[in-house]
Amino acid sequence: EQNTPILKFVQKGAGVSSITGEKLTEEQVTTALSFATRQLQLNNVGHFVLSVQLGNPPFYTGFVEPYGELSESVLSAMAATMDQSLQLQNIEYRDKRRSMRLGGIVLNSVIPGTFRRLRQQKVSDGAPEAQVKFPFLTNNTNFKEAIATLQAIEQAV
Repeated sequence: EQNTPILKFVQKGAGVSSITGEKLTEEQVTTALSFATRQLQLNNVGHFVLSVQLGNPPFYTGFVEPYGELSESVLSAMAATMDQSLQLQNIEYRDKRRSMRLGGIVLNSVIPGTFRRLRQQKVSDGAPEAQVKFPFLTNNTNFKEAIATLQAIEQAV
């Protein structure tokens, strides 16, 4: 009885991404995001999504909706700090990064309100409002285009 292992289920099948076999989890991404915001003393990060970006090599690209401004240097430091955290948490991720089969994280700042507008768009397209949630990690390779389209519309208005 005392030697019975205890299993903890962290998540369902969703929330895992594996471009090159790294099996990155949403929990690892949220841990890396928390680590980076603490290390860099950032308190102006609102919504965040990390998505797959195909390329040679493929990589993860993140979209940060800040409260206020985030400079390119801060985004770069945040990406490097998140990458460091993911390498510490996930040996497969570290191996893929070291062998250059997986590129480094690239972070982009998005216009405030982008995620709210993206949510509204999904509801307008017929998604139940209560079901529209943005994960911290997505396999959606079109996520970057969806964000770019929304920002282009916003800048044109």
